[in-house]
Amino acid sequence: MSIRNASAVTSTKVLPFPPLQSLEESGRLTPATPATLAATPPATLPTEHFVYRGREYRLFKRSCSNTAPWQFQLERAGKRYRHSLGTTDKATGIAKAKLLLEAADKNQLDAMRAIVSPRPAAPACSPLSKLIESFERMPLDISDTHRRNCVYSLKSVLIAAGAGDPLTLDASVLTEATARAYFDARILVAKKQRSQEDQARIKRSANSTFAQALCMFRPKVLSAYRREGLLFPDVQPFIEVFAEEKFTGITPVYLPPQPAVIRKTLHAWLKLTDRNMFIAIGLELACGLRKAEVSQTTWAMFTSSKDGALLDGRGAVKNSSGRFVVPPIDPFWTLLNRRIDREKWRGKPDELVLTGHHTERTDCTFRNTGSWLRALGWSTQKTNHALRAYAGSLVAMKFGLYRASAWLRHASVKVTQSHYTHFLDGRVFRPENVLIRWARPATQKPAQKPALTAAVINAAIKRVVSRN
Repeated sequence: MSIRNASAVTSTKVLPFPPLQSLEESGRLTPATPATLAATPPATLPTEHFVYRGREYRLFKRSCSNTAPWQFQLERAGKRYRHSLGTTDKATGIAKAKLLLEAADKNQLDAMRAIVSPRPAAPACSPLSKLIESFERMPLDISDTHRRNCVYSLKSVLIAAGAGDPLTLDASVLTEATARAYFDARILVAKKQRSQEDQARIKRSANSTFAQALCMFRPKVLSAYRREGLLFPDVQPFIEVFAEEKFTGITPVYLPPQPAVIRKTLHAWLKLTDRNMFIAIGLELACGLRKAEVSQTTWAMFTSSKDGALLDGRGAVKNSSGRFVVPPIDPFWTLLNRRIDREKWRGKPDELVLTGHHTERTDCTFRNTGSWLRALGWSTQKTNHALRAYAGSLVAMKFGLYRASAWLRHASVKVTQSHYTHFLDGRVFRPENVLIRWARPATQKPAQKPALTAAVINAAIKRVVSRN
């Protein structure tokens, strides 16, 4: 260890301390080595001496500045280590140096590190509500619906994990333990279900909810939080839990409704009194529209061309093309328009076909439709989307798989083949048995075709959905 050496006696004017000989004779000081002499700082730099356990030690500064921290040199296992004590106060520097000597005697390296460079207290995290507000107004290339779903999913994860009310928590709750608690809670819920189908449904929902919540912690979003000065912990452990805990082996087995259920559904549709539900179901059957596309449809999109009727409009669509152009299929298109005209529902060209406030048009109508379909016997996970799949299967059976893929506006025919042929049965269905056709313009009269009455629809649907 560094000690005062014999050469210090010759510079008593700079270092006014007791003579070195008296210290050596009293046993308070051990002789210095040549290496220690070489490590002595210049006499012009500030120094301070202190005695610890009968030996004298020295603090020094590396500059004459008043803001320069005190330094202390410690020798361990034949090597010298210079430590900055992080203080300009003499008393504090001596106290830290003594703690270093005591930790070195006990070979407590962690304690030595804590003395020299103690970890600052972790700053308080920002309230979770601030992160949510930032995410909701952040300029991201996602729809408002998806943005709201991400926020809702994060709240659902925290509530299921038992963390409490998300609006009263701060961002420190975003830990690995919270994420694991969420999946543990969903396992318990799944185990309470009697059927494997219900268990798989809950696990799929758990995966989907957590994955959607993670959208709030993508690198771009985290950078935006930091730019706004929001404080949050390292969320990487929270994110990585998904790869370890997500449920696997839960691929859904699609069970299309029985022919009797389909027949009952199509006839019940004609009797619906709810305006929005009738139009939404009609657009899903006649044009294969998705829910988001139905909610954006205006009356101006009901057009026609020389080849037949056409639904042509612009809006936010899944393939980011900003447009959906679909030739409708009969009998659904004609039945839809006849009811619209009879009830005088058709509005101005720029008006949306669904009425009511935003939540009614984008959410409530489809929730009500889903409940209505389940009451009729549909057990598919996505009830509204099942109507699109049913219409797509009719087009595939009548006009072929590639035409159905284009009609459904899929990026690849593989998507159509994998997910939209559940109603197709080659042993029973033949193109001539599928009584659908491309819808004609409203001004074009059918050539020698029977009127599309409920009786005709009943016969057509019976032949389409019947099985051997």
